[in-house]
Amino acid sequence: MKADIFLAMKYERLVMRLDEVCHEIGAEIGTVRSQMSAGTFPIPTRNEGNLVVADVRDVGSYLDRCREEAAQSHAPSTIPKADHSHDNTCTEQPQSNAVKISDEDISRIAKAVADSVGKRVALVVPGSLDLWDTSDIAAYLKRSADTVRRDIVVQPSFPKPVRLPGTAKPQALYIAREVVRWAESFQQPSKTRKAVGKPI
Repeated sequence: MKADIFLAMKYERLVMRLDEVCHEIGAEIGTVRSQMSAGTFPIPTRNEGNLVVADVRDVGSYLDRCREEAAQSHAPSTIPKADHSHDNTCTEQPQSNAVKISDEDISRIAKAVADSVGKRVALVVPGSLDLWDTSDIAAYLKRSADTVRRDIVVQPSFPKPVRLPGTAKPQALYIAREVVRWAESFQQPSKTRKAVGKPI
């Protein structure tokens, strides 16, 4: 399976946040931001509101290239076979059972997955407008979900939740851009800027 298909099925959307990209490629976000500043980061990114995102297809293509390069570098060297034509005993060589998948097959699989994902994600919501639950906030803030629930969302300065009707106990959701703005308030203050809450 191509990596982009796997990522689309995993995240159920066609864009990934920068922290999710870092998780999938095994890179520190600080290193990635430095590469982006230097113009050397190999995956195209774009800004959506206050978030940096990448297309799952670009992330998948990068992972596929890495896998192919690793496979080539670890390919076993060819060892000349000894000539046993004089032997009376004939040893039958095992045949490979590997099934080759054509580009047409891959295209059909990709279309089927895209159609399936498209039914569940009819609209790709810009990151700044997305609604986050506590697990999304935990991933963004690099904290555990328990810490978010216990120590962060209860802060007086933290954005107020959105509770949509439809259930007896509506789930608390938070507007992504407000959470990002709240987190940025803890950036090392300049002479004219101060954080609006206490560090956690």
